[in-house]
Amino acid sequence: LALLLPASAPAQEPMGKDDASPESKKMFTTSLNFGGLFLDDTNIQAIYGSQGRFYTQLTFGIVPLSKYVHIEVDVSLAFSQFSGQQVFVETGAGSADKVMLTLFPITVDLLVGVDIAEEQPVVPYGGIGFNYTLWRENEHGGGQEWAGDKLGWSGFFGAAFLLDVIEKHRSRALDASTGINDAYLTFEGRYRQVDGQIVDGVLNTDGLGFGGWSVQGGVKLVY
Repeated sequence: LALLLPASAPAQEPMGKDDASPESKKMFTTSLNFGGLFLDDTNIQAIYGSQGRFYTQLTFGIVPLSKYVHIEVDVSLAFSQFSGQQVFVETGAGSADKVMLTLFPITVDLLVGVDIAEEQPVVPYGGIGFNYTLWRENEHGGGQEWAGDKLGWSGFFGAAFLLDVIEKHRSRALDASTGINDAYLTFEGRYRQVDGQIVDGVLNTDGLGFGGWSVQGGVKLVY
């Protein structure tokens, strides 16, 4: 019988050992967001309507500090495209001609969040940003085309909901294997004032403006 029994039982890992392992340092972020853009320019509303317009946004950031206060410097690239109906200048009535407006907003943000506790389930945040938007408007069927750029500022607020709390053990294993420290589901509101253009060295606010509110949601990864 002694020959059939193992000399000693294999040591078992204590439960929760992986969960107690330290997290990697937070250094970078990436996020993919989808949302609605509500432009408040009356000239745009006359042609394209006042309803929200769908946009996609990709963000990359660096994390200089993430202890008690979470700070990010982010660069975002967004895209939105929608069509409308031209109007007659004299009467304001709609014509049969279709036009399309394409927007490429570029944003540099300073984000500050309150992240006091380790694995905090909800991280509220806010910040300010510099906005630069490239735009292009064209008639359907290869007609006339107009293009330009606008710059301005924005302020935003939101909340990030930690997904790691659902599967803590797997999140630690993912951190060890890929370097993904945290994964969040984010919701954000933002107000933009983007109506400036530098002409001959002078800031001009004539023409189209791309200010207004936007709401978005997405997934954010912290490395």
